[in-house]
Amino acid sequence: MPVGTPCARIAILGARVMVSAPGNVWVYHTDRDGIDMRLNPVASQLNTLTLAPQFIPPEEMPVLANPIPETLFSVIIDDAGNRYQISIYQDRSVAGYQWADAERWAAVDLGSISYRDLFELRDRLTDAQFAGFHGLRYGMWPSSDTLTYTLVGGQEDWVVQYDTAIADQLPLPLQTLIATWVALGLENR
Repeated sequence: MPVGTPCARIAILGARVMVSAPGNVWVYHTDRDGIDMRLNPVASQLNTLTLAPQFIPPEEMPVLANPIPETLFSVIIDDAGNRYQISIYQDRSVAGYQWADAERWAAVDLGSISYRDLFELRDRLTDAQFAGFHGLRYGMWPSSDTLTYTLVGGQEDWVVQYDTAIADQLPLPLQTLIATWVALGLENR
C-alpha cells in the first residue's frame, strides 16, 4: 500500500493496514483513534508462498440475497457476469439464488444437507477465525477468465473473495473450508 493511501474502514471501527514483503503479509488493525495497533495473526501470512490479499472496496462488498438470522454459510459464485448464491441454514436447508440484477433474484429450494455435514461445516466455521479474513480478496480482480467466489459467514459476519485460479495458494484455513464446501456437492444440485 503506497504511503499516504488511506486505509479501508472495517467493522471493528478502526483502520486496517497491510504490509507485504516476499513470502510475508502482515495485516494489522487499529482502534478507532488509530493509537493502538495489533497484528491479525489469522489473516497475516508469514513465510508462505500464498498470495497477498487486497481489500474489497466498500462499494464492492457483496450483499446476500436473503440474509436471515438462520443463515449459517453462503457462497456467491460469479461466472462472467452471471451471479449465483447458495446458502445453508441452521435447520440444514439449502437454498439457491440466481440474481437478475443488483436488487432482484429468484430462489430455488435445493433440499437439505445431512446432520453430519451440518455439524462438520459448523465445526469448520468455528474452528478457524474467519472474521480475521473479513473484507479481503485473493487473486486478480476483476478476472473474466475464472470463476470468482465469495464466502460469507452467517448474515455477512465476514466476507472473503477469491478466484478459482489461485485457490491452491490461499491460506490453509480457507483451503480447508473450501474443501469442506466442495465435499457437500451443492454446486451440482
